[in-house]
Amino acid sequence: MQDVQGLQGTLVNARPGDVLAPLPTRRGSDGWLAPAALAQATRCCTERGGLGLSVSGSLVPTYDRAVTSPALEPFTTDASSGVIALLRSHGWSYDQVVGQVEALEALAASENGLALIASTANAVAAFISLQVHGWNRLAQIHGLAVRQDMLRRGLATRLIDAAEMFARDRDCRGIYVDTPVDNEAGRSFYAARGYSEDYRMSRYYADELDGITYVKFFRGADPL
Repeated sequence: MQDVQGLQGTLVNARPGDVLAPLPTRRGSDGWLAPAALAQATRCCTERGGLGLSVSGSLVPTYDRAVTSPALEPFTTDASSGVIALLRSHGWSYDQVVGQVEALEALAASENGLALIASTANAVAAFISLQVHGWNRLAQIHGLAVRQDMLRRGLATRLIDAAEMFARDRDCRGIYVDTPVDNEAGRSFYAARGYSEDYRMSRYYADELDGITYVKFFRGADPL
């Protein structure tokens, strides 16, 4: 328990991997937190690096999304060098980097593809690429990556939300994505987003590195 000048709080995790933040529980007679008390709890959360306060199940952000989480925009070839720099910073191999850039370029030009980036200070902060397969009405995420210094700011969630909306608008039944078996952060992220582990692909990324496929079917989607 943590006492923030009269506010008793428990430690909660807003999302898997997020920094813990205080949860205020004392409210006024009208059921609302006093503005001063909420502001004080917010400052405490910010000082501890938290993303937000969980109040009755709702996350109240404690940072300025307009500043820390840039707008999403369509990928263009001008952003290729930024994507390369982002992926190389994550240790991706030459062939993997080339494959991702080629996929972004192809999907950006396709009516069945989506290629989005987010940029800060003329550098690519994150990207996602997705392809819709008409024969089975499933969408496939080809790539999703966020720059190290932009992690924990909601970028991956916003990108995957955009990808899911794109797929739903094209009457897809669901969406699937593969990730390395040792990518614990990525696997936790997809699981938290409602994706289910479906199958393992032996030696998918390299002879010594298997892949895991996650899938999410949309509720209410018509059967084939």
